Amino acid sequence: MKILHTSDWHFGKKLEGQSRIEEQKKFIETLNVIVKNENIDLILLAGDIYDTYNPPAEAERLFFNSIKLLSNNGQVGIIIIPGNHDNPKRLSSVSALAEDYGVIIYEKAFQTIPIGKYGSLKIIHSDEGGILVEQNNKKAYIYNLPFPSEATLNEDFQNIKFHERISEILHNGIEKNIFNVPSIIMTHIYVSGSMGEGDEYLELGGARAIAIDDLPNVNYIALGHVHKPLAFKSKNAYYCGSPIEYRITENKFEKKVFVVNITKEESIVKNIPLDNFKPIKEYSVNGA
Repeated sequence: MKILHTSDWHFGKKLEGQSRIEEQKKFIETLNVIVKNENIDLILLAGDIYDTYNPPAEAERLFFNSIKLLSNNGQVGIIIIPGNHDNPKRLSSVSALAEDYGVIIYEKAFQTIPIGKYGSLKIIHSDEGGILVEQNNKKAYIYNLPFPSEATLNEDFQNIKFHERISEILHNGIEKNIFNVPSIIMTHIYVSGSMGEGDEYLELGGARAIAIDDLPNVNYIALGHVHKPLAFKSKNAYYCGSPIEYRITENKFEKKVFVVNITKEESIVKNIPLDNFKPIKEYSVNGA
């Protein structure tokens, strides 16, 4: 199966009060060209679609138009999970309409998505957090974990460390793949070792970080949360990063999306650079 991994769109985000909508529209146009040129079967959108819990109307309008465009009227599947910036209920409120376009939007962890046809995408098995999908005669099992916290998981982590619990969830989730098809995980978490310029910073001095060894061995892990493209190749785990510069520190690295050709035997990851439509620059002036 050929997937496109993208995340951290942050629709509605402003820079010093200035809207970024026009840049974000250009990104979606570019992404649509990539989807068509690469013959993508499935798009994985790993959280932080919006920048705030209550995004402005223009941001929601852009999201609706984007998933309609990218899905090619249901010919390309799209799976979406909420990130820490998203309001899960608000994000998933359009699920019933989006399903006709092959778009599946998770609201919470351990959610069971109904079996059926979503555009041309078929869900032929479903369990808590996981789905066995078929698209263009290709199959994969995808375990989806939206941004995990005490509130979203309804757990207090008093008897187990956070990273141990997340590891347990991911391992238990992916063990449900008994179908002899590739295993994929999509989640919005912070993996320790990914701290750097432009990254999201977590609270509690990194206590909510996940170690790379906490991740299961699967064919591909699509990560969201960190704005810098990063690879943990020992686990086939990747951050694609945000699509445009959202901070001055983000002008130090190239923006990308990942196209991944996944089979049981191997995962071939292709980096596709994105145009920088409006670079953020910083000028220092010394006055007399």
